[in-house]
Amino acid sequence: MWKGGLHYKVKQASAFYGIIVIAMILGLVLNFVGLDPIRALIYSAIANGLIAPIILFLIVIIGSNKKVMKEYVNSKTSMISGYAISSLMAVASILTIIYLLNP
Repeated sequence: MWKGGLHYKVKQASAFYGIIVIAMILGLVLNFVGLDPIRALIYSAIANGLIAPIILFLIVIIGSNKKVMKEYVNSKTSMISGYAISSLMAVASILTIIYLLNP
């Protein structure tokens, strides 16, 4: 596990500070390329909405696996509600794509 946090010195958490530097450079490059930041936020929100249901399904599957979770396995209610919420998010994502492609 690598150290991370602003309370560490640069030599103590070089990977953490390296990621901050890379993110800042990427932000500067995107600024000079002329990319509209609001449009970038909208696209990132759309991407998040498309990826989130997949990740939630995987979390519910792992959380319901007794081999992995042992005594902390999800209850039936938690599993059913997790699948229901993930399904609703998936439907909302699909409808978003349909409405974006057919205005």
